[in-house]
Order: sequence, then C-alpha cells, then structure tokens
Amino acid sequence: MVFDNSPTQIDRSDQQRYVTVDVTVEGNDLSAVSQDILAFMDQYPFPDGYRYEEGGTYEQMIEAFEDLFLALLAAVLLVFIVMAAQFESLLMSIIVMLSVPFAVSGAFLLLFLTGNTLSLTSFTGLIILVGIVVNNAILLVEFIKFNKQTMERDEAIVLAGKFRLRPILMTTLTTCVGMIPLSLGRGDGGEILAPLAISVMGGLVGSTLVTLILIPVFYASIDDARLRREEKKAERQRRIAALEQRWKEEDEARGKQQI
Repeated sequence: MVFDNSPTQIDRSDQQRYVTVDVTVEGNDLSAVSQDILAFMDQYPFPDGYRYEEGGTYEQMIEAFEDLFLALLAAVLLVFIVMAAQFESLLMSIIVMLSVPFAVSGAFLLLFLTGNTLSLTSFTGLIILVGIVVNNAILLVEFIKFNKQTMERDEAIVLAGKFRLRPILMTTLTTCVGMIPLSLGRGDGGEILAPLAISVMGGLVGSTLVTLILIPVFYASIDDARLRREEKKAERQRRIAALEQRWKEEDEARGKQQI
C-alpha cells in the first residue's frame, strides 16, 4: 500500500477537469502583475491536453473596462449629438469635440506624474470629463459665432479670447480646487476615489489650454477651408455662366448667318 497526496475534490467545467490557482497581488497593480503572469504562461510548455484561462478579479476588471469603454463612446456620441443640435453645424460640433482628446491626454499625464495608473475610478473620471470639458469650448465658439455677424472673423476671435478668458479660468480653477480634497485620498476608501479626482483635474487643465489656444486656431482653419470651398464654387459657377453666355451668343450668331 502506498500513501500519497491527492485532491480532496475534482472540479469540472464543460466536462473537463480544472485546477484553480489563486494569486494575491501586493506592492503592484493588478494589471501589471496579470500581464507578467500571462506572458510567462504563454511561454510555458504545457503537456498535451493542458491549457490555462485567466479568471477571477482580472477577468472582472477586463469586463468592467470594456463596459466603461462603451460608456465613454456613448458619452462622446451623445455630447456630439447635443452639439450638432445646438450649433446646427457638424463642423462647429467637431471643433468643440476636439477638446476631448486633449483633455484625456491631460488626465493621463497627471495620472503618470502622481504615480497612478488607469483604473476603474480614473476611467470613470474620463467619462465625466467628456461632459465637462466641452463647456469652455462652447462658450468660446458661441461667442465667436455671435460676434462674427457684426465684425471680421479674426476680430471676433480676439474679442472672444479677451472676454471669455476670465470665466474659463475661473471655472477650471474652482473645479480643480474643489477636487483637491478628494485627490488627496484621505479617509476610508479615499485612495480608491483619488484617481477619479486626479483624472478630472488633469483633463480640465489640459482642455483649458486647448480651449484658449487651439480651439480658435481650429475654428479659423476650418472657416478658411469653408471660404475656399465657397470661392471655388462661386468661381465654377461664374465659368459655367460665362460658357453658357458664349454658347448663347454663338447660337445667335449662327441663327443670323442662316437668315
């Protein structure tokens, strides 16, 4: 008789036996450790008939990120629809929405500088940013569009930057100052919500710079392109009208010769 270790129970999934290996992560984030483990498992020479599947908290995290990514796309789409209905112009809506990518860049930069990673809470902050960062761009673009009816476009842009600078800076400053206590991660569960505040603060600062500098540039560039298209269209119509007039004169001349 031989005594040896044996499993206390046999687990099966889809009629196949499986063994669960639990890993506790300490001193590093779950995503980085999971990527290292998966890279090791990809190179491990499993015997025939054996394979591995990731699960547990890592699988839940991946599913949560997929859901949040869909929520982010839905937020961008809904904000764009509202902008298109408000401005009644797809180009103006695109100009306003250009502040969103730069806001995301600012959020990533501040997360990196503070030693945080992209987590579920920081991703939630990105979704919140989509609805916040467009406000300053709306104020600026609407002011330019309104004043362009009574003055030159470049003058309207300069005037919009002059009169909207203070409200935009005040809005960004007050929001960022209000986020500071949350970003410090104090109290029970504060370290979980801190990345959300940090991502919102970084996105607001990044979008403010874009709103004050790049949004007027984008507006002028798109407006110049629109004017060039209108000039080409008008020139084409003039050529067509001149050609039709010449054909008419030639027809009249031939009619006189026949008489």
